[in-house]
Amino acid sequence: MSWLQSAHPLFVLLLAPFVTRLRGGVTTKVAGSLGVAGLSFVVMAGAAFLAREQRVSVAWLIGVYLLYSLGEIVLAPAGLALAAAVAPPGFANRFLALNGMFAAVGVVLGGQLYRLTSVLPLPVYFLLMGTAVLAIGAALAARAPRLRRCRSDGASGPDGRGPGSRVIRAHGPAGGVRGRTDASPLGRQL
Repeated sequence: MSWLQSAHPLFVLLLAPFVTRLRGGVTTKVAGSLGVAGLSFVVMAGAAFLAREQRVSVAWLIGVYLLYSLGEIVLAPAGLALAAAVAPPGFANRFLALNGMFAAVGVVLGGQLYRLTSVLPLPVYFLLMGTAVLAIGAALAARAPRLRRCRSDGASGPDGRGPGSRVIRAHGPAGGVRGRTDASPLGRQL
């Protein structure tokens, strides 16, 4: 059964060419990938429920890995694109680092949530986790048009250079006016 550990990377490699052809907004992709990941938990809940009465096929776990891999391969680049899109000029690297940090926080939180399996039956645990992820994905999908409008409204400042940026005029050495962009989110003068 150790070959099951290779199913997830294999699915990532096989699905990657097809995922690159997906079209749609970033928020739609994030919502869809959350929906697929939530569905993988629901499938696992079904397998855990059946396993209480009888032996279940390994195909259940392979199906879970397939759904999880699909959700992950859509979510990872969409999350990076969203972090880069909403970052103020000069802060993209910090926002991308925050994206990675929140992934690490999610791993720690998931490890803590697994402790619920000591007090909840596995089918209930997987169903609760799947329902929560599906609800978050559905809420994000419902808010996607508004989020797109918010992102496009704040995509550039009055000069088109980024949110909150403005041109600061200064006199050059020859008395001419030159412009510098203050792109800091705090609006500090350069």
